[in-house]
Amino acid sequence: MARPRKAEVIPEKDTEKKNEGLVTLKHFAKSGRVFIGGEIYPIEDGYIHVKPEHVAKAKEHIKLGG
Repeated sequence: MARPRKAEVIPEKDTEKKNEGLVTLKHFAKSGRVFIGGEIYPIEDGYIHVKPEHVAKAKEHIKLGG
């Protein structure tokens, strides 16, 4: 059985103005999309930016391996 993955919350950088209000998580995939609560979140370079209300679901998705 594969080990569950751990979702890491990445602190926001002051230079990232486009992701204001979103929480950044490290994702195991380098690219792709995640559908949570009717929203589509792109995975870019191994990171995903989600709304604060979708953080728990995103962490669960990462932990389960996609």
